[in-house]
Formats: sequence, C-alpha cells, structure tokens
Amino acid sequence: MTISETVVVHADAVIHSFDIEPKPLDRLVDEYFRKHRELNSRTRRAIADVVFNVIRWRLRIEDALSGQGIKKPTREQIVGHYLENAPFDISGMPSKKSLGVVAAHYSLPEWFVKRLIKQRGDEDAYRLMAAFKTEAPVTLRTNTLKSSRDELVATLEKAGQDVQATEYSPYGITLKKRAALAADESFKLGLFEMQDEASQLASMIVAPEPGEIILDACAGAGGKALMLAMLMNDAGTIVAADIDERKLKYLEKRAERAGVQSISIQATKDLERVEKYRGQCDAVLLDVPCSGSGTLRRSPDLAFRLKEDDLEAFAAMQRELLQEYSSWLKPGGRLIYSTCSVLEEENERIVEDFMHSSGFSGLGRECMAKAGIDQKFITPEGYFKALPSKSSMDGFFACVMGKPANR
Repeated sequence: MTISETVVVHADAVIHSFDIEPKPLDRLVDEYFRKHRELNSRTRRAIADVVFNVIRWRLRIEDALSGQGIKKPTREQIVGHYLENAPFDISGMPSKKSLGVVAAHYSLPEWFVKRLIKQRGDEDAYRLMAAFKTEAPVTLRTNTLKSSRDELVATLEKAGQDVQATEYSPYGITLKKRAALAADESFKLGLFEMQDEASQLASMIVAPEPGEIILDACAGAGGKALMLAMLMNDAGTIVAADIDERKLKYLEKRAERAGVQSISIQATKDLERVEKYRGQCDAVLLDVPCSGSGTLRRSPDLAFRLKEDDLEAFAAMQRELLQEYSSWLKPGGRLIYSTCSVLEEENERIVEDFMHSSGFSGLGRECMAKAGIDQKFITPEGYFKALPSKSSMDGFFACVMGKPANR
C-alpha cells in the first residue's frame, strides 16, 4: 500500500493517544483533527482509514510480528506491517481451532472469541467474526414528516450521491460510496438522519400509534425517539430521557431540524417533572447500555476497550433498568428491550429472567408482524435478531414484552 509519510506520522500519533487513553476511536480522531486544521479532507480520510484499520487488525499484526521474533512491536512496526500487508484475508478459516490461533486470525480478544464459539458453535461464530472485520455501510433514515424515501433518493442522486434503498427498512437509504453529508442541504433541511438499518427496525418494533404516550428511557442523542415521532406522525407524547445531558442537548437540535414537536426531553434526574406519566405509558423503550459488541465493524477499538468483567456490570445495570422503568407502563402496555450486543448474557438471559420474575409475557411475533419485520430476523422465541454475518446490518437484539392487564 502506497501512502504518504504525512499520513503515517499522523496515524501513528492518533494510535499513540489511543494507547495512552483508550477512548472511543472516533472521538479521538475528531479531537486530533480539531488540533490539526491544516490537514485537508483527503489527508484526513487517509489518516482515519489507517488508524481504524490498524486497530481493527492489531492483534493479527502483533501475532504475525511475534512469529518473526518481534515480541513487543513498536507502533511504527505495527503500522508498517499493516501498510505492507493490507488488505488482510478473512475468506479462509483459521489454520487451527486453538483459541489463540482463532483469536489472532480474526483479531479479537480470546475471551470474546471463546464466548461466541460457545454460544454459536464454530462455523457460525467464524462467519460472525469475519463479518466484524468488514466495513459497515453508511445508512440514512428518511424523515417522512418532510419527504418520502423516493423523493429523498432522487434529491440525493441529483446532488451527486450514489445511493440505494435499504432492503428491510422502508425508510432507509444506503450510500454506495462514503460521503460527508453534514454540509448537505438535505441534511440541513431535516430530510434525513444517520441511522443503521437494524436500529430503524428496532424502532419499528415499538409499533407506536398516533396519540400514544411513549417513554424512551435511554434515549441518548435520540435517533430512535426521532423515528418514533415520525412513525406517530408527530402526534402523541414521547418522553426522551437520558443521564447524559450533552446528548439530550444534541437531541434538541436534531428535533428542531426534523420539525418534531412531540418529544419532551428530560434528564433522567428530572423525570419527576413528568411523574404524571408513570403507570400511564402505552410503551416503554429501553435501548439499554451494553457492550456494543454488535457494532464492532464501526468501532474496532471496542476489542481493546471492552473487558470480560464489563459484561457482569452491564447485565446488572440492564436488570435494574427493566425493574425501574417497567413501572411506567399502564396495564397491558408494551415494554421493548433492545441492545446492540450479540451476546446472550445481555440479551436472552436478561429478558427471560425478567419475564420469569415479573409476570410480563413475550409479544414479539405479534408486534413484529404488525410492524412489518421480515420473518428472517424473528427467532422461534419471538426475539428480533440482526447479525452482520446474515445481512448488511449491525448486530442487534430486541424483545417485546407485555405488562399483565391486571397490574
């Protein structure tokens, strides 16, 4: 791979920052570019590409260098090996089934590889790990409050974008070629938002109706809340809450751009202000904090930031959130639990334990059929499951549970 020395120097500097403090890689890259405004857009794209791919393949690179007798390679050696050997082949199977060999082949931590193989079997786990090494598509979600998908496709094509409609979400559009769209006039007018197709389907599973009261208890920056408002034709009440008030500030801007009026934004600590909705919500969406393991294509740094012990902490938090926010539902209301994880301990085990102890029952097949979810993503138990090894989507899980009518 031929690349300029400038790109190598800057890529090495970003990776050095990650090694010192392994924060989310996209944030580190953005922070670095803000300090180096002299870099043009083409150079920035090249630097980001090297950084993300070196991190994506770092464990395989280190294993290869170790085989050459380099036990503690420098960042320069790691970047150099990547540039000399990329792209890496993931079409073949690991040379041996030993855990270390498989982990190095797919450049993933041994504890994570061990879990995937135990839960999915060798062949399925290998396909999933190979998919994690591919590049995720850029997907948009049409804001039908302002435009139809066909109209937006035509608008984007007229602006020179190469796009196509998504296969499973009736609102999605995929970019065939990556492009910076923040400055696009269609984005400024609120005609679309960035949202993975699996996340769009998870929002559809809520099956909101105009006039309903819905609590999005872990709203973050509000991607799903905005889609719920769109699905309800902006008629109803959506309470969007989160502990991170910075994300809620961003949601305010997004809602204004989208022309959405039905979202009430509340910091989690201030939910008593909307206490009148406790026990009155038609639906509660819990897109809970999780490992994010289903997004490894987009966030290869997770392989280094996520620790095995983190799963227990996430599971404890997920159980607590289910207990806490299920009380906001009215009798017969819908509780939607979702994660961007592919691990059973954050998905099936959590919801099955909750249903067993709470008296809630699964409504998955009924709600998903109503929402128009393709049967291929619905498990025999009625859960929604998307995997990058079986579609172009991120790994995602969702379960719909009904509150007993007499409680």
